[in-house]
Amino acid sequence: MRDRVEIIDVTEIIPISPLTPRALCRAIVADVATEYGVDPTLITRGNRAEHVVEARTEVARRLHALGMSEQRVADVMHIQIKTARSYLGTLHRRSGPAPYRANHKQETSDANG
Repeated sequence: MRDRVEIIDVTEIIPISPLTPRALCRAIVADVATEYGVDPTLITRGNRAEHVVEARTEVARRLHALGMSEQRVADVMHIQIKTARSYLGTLHRRSGPAPYRANHKQETSDANG
């Protein structure tokens, strides 16, 4: 019995870097640090100066653009997931359950008359 050969379209595949995620992060940090005129250790150490935060945000966006998930960006940069989402601009786009409102029943009965 012959196995079927499946042809895969590779035109849409993003090339994977030969670097490990942490090495890729270090390379991006070095590049962004040069662009922004910031010491790379300030980017990785959590300095809160505005220009350093902007550089750190750029690092997160570049990692995400290379296909890393929000969680992976947070892990590689040693930051919390909420911080990564803040940098990526996805913090408030999360859909979740509606917040509990104790007076919901009263509001609906008032609206109905």
